[in-house]
Amino acid sequence: MKTNNIFLLAAAIALLASCTSTIEVYEQTVDLEALTKTPSTFTASIETGATTKTSLKETDEGYALNWSYGDQIKVYSGDTAVLFETSNSYTTQATFTSVDNAFLPKADNYVAFYPATLDKDNLTLPAKQTWVKNSVSGFPMYAESSTRSLAFRNLCGILRFRLNLKESGSSFAVSSITISSEGKGMSGAFSIVNDAAVVSSTDTDVTLECATAVSLYSSSTTDFNIYVPAGVYNPLKVKVVASDGVERNYESDGAVTVSRSGMTSVKLSIGTTSGADGSTETIPVTDVDVNFSER
Repeated sequence: MKTNNIFLLAAAIALLASCTSTIEVYEQTVDLEALTKTPSTFTASIETGATTKTSLKETDEGYALNWSYGDQIKVYSGDTAVLFETSNSYTTQATFTSVDNAFLPKADNYVAFYPATLDKDNLTLPAKQTWVKNSVSGFPMYAESSTRSLAFRNLCGILRFRLNLKESGSSFAVSSITISSEGKGMSGAFSIVNDAAVVSSTDTDVTLECATAVSLYSSSTTDFNIYVPAGVYNPLKVKVVASDGVERNYESDGAVTVSRSGMTSVKLSIGTTSGADGSTETIPVTDVDVNFSER
């Protein structure tokens, strides 16, 4: 009986051996990073014919918006965001490299913002902007692309205030300029509609602050650039505050229109006495630019 059991076991082992297939193993190197990550550079271009950020350069067609050294953009892949920075300057197209060599997951559609402080889930135009000579600080732009080439669109337009002194020998150093318009929002939460920022709130103003007071002269104008959502501001109210606390107040006698990616020029001569009592001067409005003058 024991002999039969041993014979049956040997037969079973032989049968299994005859039915077993040979499995060949192949080695393959898979670059997981290449499958899941993008390279660490993006090419970013600025909308041509623009009139704003990082530096403004006058051209035959108007003002060109150029990237500046150290500019950062925020690029989203889904909910993941990575900061990218450029070392290029004075160009409308620049190469941006990820900060700290960070990688971004691949996506069918990338969304990018300038400045990098913008959050796609909480888009906000600041109530305070900072004066920069011959430029505009933090002019908002955005881009969408299925590739690593980003074509940025300008979300706002610019009010360029060109200020000078009305009388020679007088003095006035600008500390801040605040603008507002009844029933119109100039700052706060916004959404993007047809490439333009649309502020959800109304009656919100915006203030341009000068870190150091900027002196005005009678013989030349000094520019103060403030970006605002595109729209019709009627009336446009302007308050200019000097370093000594003196205020000058102005209000347009007609509609002031600001186009997306456009610039509306405002010319204003500051008097030493007019408006010092808190009264408001009228701003006559022309078809093209806004000219400030006394009646």
